[in-house]
Amino acid sequence: MLRVMKTVNRNFSIIAFFTIAAVSVLTYLPSFESAFHLDDIESIVNSNIKASSPYEIIKRYPTRWLVFLSFHANAKFHDYRVLGYHAVNISIHILCSFLFYSFVRLLWHPLRRIYSSAFKNFSPRLTPLFAGLLFAVHPLQSQAVIYISQRLALFAAMFSLLALVSVARGYLHGRSKALGWAGASASIILGFFCKETIVVAPLIIAAFLLIFYPPDFRKWTWKRWVAVSAVFILLVLAPLVLFLHLSKWDTKTFFQNLESIGGRIDIHTPGMTRYTYAITQFYVIIKYIILFIWPKGLNIDHSVPLCGSFFSIKVLCSFSVFVLFILLSWLKRKTMPLMLLGVIMFLFGILPQSSIMPTPDLMFEHRTYLGNAGLILIFISVFSFLNKKIFLRVLAVLLILILSIVTFERSKVWKTETSLWADAYEKAPGKLRVINNYANALINTGKLEPAAIILDKTIKNEEYVFPSFFGLLGNIYVRVGEYDKAVEVYQKGLKKNWSNLYLRYNLALILQMLGKNKLAEYHFRLALRFHPYDPDSRLMLGILYADQLKDYSKATNQFELYLEYFPDNENSGYVRNRLIEMTNTY
Repeated sequence: MLRVMKTVNRNFSIIAFFTIAAVSVLTYLPSFESAFHLDDIESIVNSNIKASSPYEIIKRYPTRWLVFLSFHANAKFHDYRVLGYHAVNISIHILCSFLFYSFVRLLWHPLRRIYSSAFKNFSPRLTPLFAGLLFAVHPLQSQAVIYISQRLALFAAMFSLLALVSVARGYLHGRSKALGWAGASASIILGFFCKETIVVAPLIIAAFLLIFYPPDFRKWTWKRWVAVSAVFILLVLAPLVLFLHLSKWDTKTFFQNLESIGGRIDIHTPGMTRYTYAITQFYVIIKYIILFIWPKGLNIDHSVPLCGSFFSIKVLCSFSVFVLFILLSWLKRKTMPLMLLGVIMFLFGILPQSSIMPTPDLMFEHRTYLGNAGLILIFISVFSFLNKKIFLRVLAVLLILILSIVTFERSKVWKTETSLWADAYEKAPGKLRVINNYANALINTGKLEPAAIILDKTIKNEEYVFPSFFGLLGNIYVRVGEYDKAVEVYQKGLKKNWSNLYLRYNLALILQMLGKNKLAEYHFRLALRFHPYDPDSRLMLGILYADQLKDYSKATNQFELYLEYFPDNENSGYVRNRLIEMTNTY
């Protein structure tokens, strides 16, 4: 009889896997031709990853090489055709969804043993399947799945869930705990080479064991204490040791690297500090929860106002909800254990990037990918009090259907740069990075007039704008032949950012083209005063002296400096020929 039950369970798991896979593929079908976006360009297209050897990739990305090796394999097999990259991402997402299904199913064993009355109305097969499908099709997951570079988040979540499943299986009757812990340790170690967020996996595992397999510490022998402590110390210290190794075991370098995690934090949000980032995250976390409950307003780049004080209304309200959320789950831990585990999974899942370790961006949906598994557990727990099985099953089917349609439609938005940033601009019209990227997308597709209108409106209405806004608008005027307007725009930009190389260089080029050679010389020389090692300014100033101003002595000087600074530049051959020509002629 036991053998028959195992066969039935195995067959149902196979059905569950193919159901999750089929629904996932259909839901994300429009995204399979979605373009490369944002970090995809730098990490994949422009990184020469195809020509790099596996050794070079491991050396270049010491803490993320496993994921970048997968990009390398994609580039080898599919070149830079996006279909292959999306196929890998959706495959990993399907595996994550199935692992989450498996974990929820494994939870039913301790639930029946310890909390038999809590989930009597739920099916031990259909409820895990619903959880896996909800994880697969929820729109809040879409950014991590479609945004190719966020394969980093997918891999980290996959190894975290694999570790959870390994431990949960090891604690089943008749199974080997040692084998379960070995599988979990191997998964977490592999996860360390995908994304640093894997550090939360041991904490989630510890929470799971304390809730569903509460140990009797009084009966533990000293050998067991040593063994368990050693495992957790190993898992917690592994990332620290790796970080120290990358810092060459130098304390000063270690703290400098720690400080630089995530890059310069105020690059997108002026005035942001670690403190303001941390307190704003209370508001961001509530926004994530709202998006999970009602996924309207999904955006590639959310506009989140920076909170300057903990005692602001927004932070205090968000913090109060946050604390109530945790307190309720703790008070209900006996009757709703899934809620407590769900809260812990959600908070630990987003902790690495929603705490005092900031990144330049206050909010990105892909950060919730693993944490959404916790919100699903909370959702299931909340509905555990309903006694109507038919209603619950109809509700589950309708919910999966509706969310699949929403995600299907969301996938269409990611198809092109223009469609993605048009959607972002509609939802966050005041965010400068959104405006910049939308204008760039319009320009790249030849829609110069709407791009110019957006940029001109922003420059006139905003006190602070990116210097690139002036550059983009000036370039549009150049392309349509309105050179005087281009000069005016570049000059406006330079008043706000006197040392900006891009604006200064473009202004000098336009002045040179208009025959205003002395003014062009002035701006090329200013550009070189602030940026003496800019090859383009050095080259064009030499050409200006040689061809327009006929000052061959100064031209020779600029060309010689060019060759001194950039002997192997792509234009070095041209410069050498000009020098030979001037020497022979003059």
